[in-house]
Amino acid sequence: MIRRVITTFAAAFVAVLVVAVPTSFASTSALTFSPIVVTLGHLPVGTTSEEAVTLTNTGSDALTLNSFEAFGYNGNFTVNPGTCTLGTTLAGGQSCTFSVLTSPSVVGAIRGQFCYTGVGETTSDRVCGRIIGGAS
Repeated sequence: MIRRVITTFAAAFVAVLVVAVPTSFASTSALTFSPIVVTLGHLPVGTTSEEAVTLTNTGSDALTLNSFEAFGYNGNFTVNPGTCTLGTTLAGGQSCTFSVLTSPSVVGAIRGQFCYTGVGETTSDRVCGRIIGGAS
């Protein structure tokens, strides 16, 4: 009897999980980075690394870039917008290039994140990448 109740409960739980995942939450991201993870290796404290990243609109709707940021710890993180300046509109399939600058301030792990946001007439998207490395 107990085994049958557990089996019935497990089947009901699985059914609820399957039904509870709406398709409207499926990823519709249109902005992508290449690379999405910038690996710095080991940088001497006080030096600056500048790594190029390509931002591509993989969707079909045009997106206008309206914000970017870079942050983390054990490094001063900034974005050199390059051809990805704010106000730039990327049509579907178009790309631009920017740089992430990192200047470690103390010895240890470097961890950071960089993000861009684009808005269109009917959609918006935000994509973030990571910075990893170490300082010596």
